[in-house]
Amino acid sequence: MKSNREMKRTIVFYLVSCCALASKTKDVNSAPPLSFPEDADGNILPSGVGPDEEEPSIASYLPDVGPGDSSSQPGGADPELLSPDASFALAGGTLPEAEAPQQQEQSRPVQPLAQQPASANEDLQDPQTVQLMQEPFSTFKQSAEAQRQTALPPVNAALSFRARLKSEARQKRIMAKLKADKLTVRPGAGTGAPDTVKFGMFGKTFFGTSLKNNKFDLDVIMVLKWTDARAIDMVPAGLDKVTVGGDMAKEMVWMPEVVITNRAIKSVDIISTVVVISRTGEVTKVERTLVACNNIFLLEDYPFDTQKLHVKIASSKYMLQELVMKEDEDKAISGVNDVLFDAFQYELDGWKVFAFDEKDGAMQKSRGVLEIRARRTLDKYAESHLMPTFLLLSISWAVFWFPFQNPFITPRLALSIIVLIAFTNLLIKSNEALPGGAPCNWNDIFNQAILSLMTSTIIINILTEIYKHSMKLDDLAQIINHEAKVVQPVLSIALISMILTGGQYKWISINTAQVLSKVMFMLAFAAYVSHSVMRMHVHKAEKDRKDREAAEQKRLAEEAKGFMMPPSGP
Repeated sequence: MKSNREMKRTIVFYLVSCCALASKTKDVNSAPPLSFPEDADGNILPSGVGPDEEEPSIASYLPDVGPGDSSSQPGGADPELLSPDASFALAGGTLPEAEAPQQQEQSRPVQPLAQQPASANEDLQDPQTVQLMQEPFSTFKQSAEAQRQTALPPVNAALSFRARLKSEARQKRIMAKLKADKLTVRPGAGTGAPDTVKFGMFGKTFFGTSLKNNKFDLDVIMVLKWTDARAIDMVPAGLDKVTVGGDMAKEMVWMPEVVITNRAIKSVDIISTVVVISRTGEVTKVERTLVACNNIFLLEDYPFDTQKLHVKIASSKYMLQELVMKEDEDKAISGVNDVLFDAFQYELDGWKVFAFDEKDGAMQKSRGVLEIRARRTLDKYAESHLMPTFLLLSISWAVFWFPFQNPFITPRLALSIIVLIAFTNLLIKSNEALPGGAPCNWNDIFNQAILSLMTSTIIINILTEIYKHSMKLDDLAQIINHEAKVVQPVLSIALISMILTGGQYKWISINTAQVLSKVMFMLAFAAYVSHSVMRMHVHKAEKDRKDREAAEQKRLAEEAKGFMMPPSGP
């Protein structure tokens, strides 16, 4: 009897578990319909169980769930959908004492119904047992028949819910990827041809140059135009175009990532950015920027130079094979302000916008350039350097107008040296605006000429003092002093004129002027000094002759005086 009760309890537990599982299933494409073996009378038999085999576990009767199920439980069943007892039994546990026999009363293996002893079959004829068995099977058969008609295999309800979540998450990932592709992938990525970005730049305000640091400051307006058919969806219905800010546009449309490439480090301030999206697919970006640009200045012609101020732009992301810059045909969006240099020592000499390809090893870029030609005016340089220099040079000539007497020896020498020292300060100040490694320029040639002229003034002054006070050649000293009043100004005017006109009108190259100015001064000064030395010998010989004649005349006069004197005596 214990064996019959144990068998009935096992069968009932199995049927209740199957009904609970069938009532919670829903239609998804994950598992095949359940099927059970039956005997000739239509009774469901445990499959593959013989008289001498061990009792199969409940999990062996449950359907296998397809690969889409994430459950790792035996037979593919989800323990959350089983009853507590079924889950416990499925996990390999045993029933509590109230429902399971004592451990010492081990149950015999369950045999197929057709192979049960007669006593067991008699016990199954009990009306309560039959009713208990028929109700779950009837419900289960109806559910199985409905599943067969719909041709949809039953799946766990929890698995169906998780599948929907996975589907929604996957859809969100797909939409996010599509949006990311729209923002990061250029419009012509699949065509094999580079995208073309038209540009224009306008110089609004100029804030000066730093020749020493090779920089200039500019308020520039940059306009970029490109075509992206994907941006049409961003235009609201009924509008031809929509205007958005720069930050919002980055989340809506693809950007070519064009920036000013010759900017100084941490010297860019974006004032405003506006993006206009047209229904035709054309996207226009207008950006105003305050920027300090690195620019190599050509200083050989300083202060008669014309500088080219370059603002260079390029994509910070795309190479030459992916993006090409092209100047816009609309001339109204490019140019410079007419009064750009009114507050500075420059005047506008022209401008142009152009694009070029630059290849530096692996770095190959298409760049756009705004070139502004600024010609330096001489107003500031003339007032701060030329005029003080001319005054000091004129003062240095004044030493030849001092009285040529002994009390003025020191003032004459001191004045010429003081003027030279004063000009040295001007020379240093004029070079402060230039970098230390600047090449030789017109300013250097001019300063060297002035130094040479002042030095020659000092040499001539010392020479005259030597002739007068040391060699006692008063006549020659006077002659040279008077000649210097004319020679020095004429030589100075010749040198300065050659340098200034050569730098202003470029009739002579700077290298030629550098050599010519030195040759002119050296030849003129050497010739004059040599002539003065030759005259010194002549005057000295003449002086010696005169001295000898004077001595002879004195001797003769003394002898004549002694001859004419009467002899003294008593």
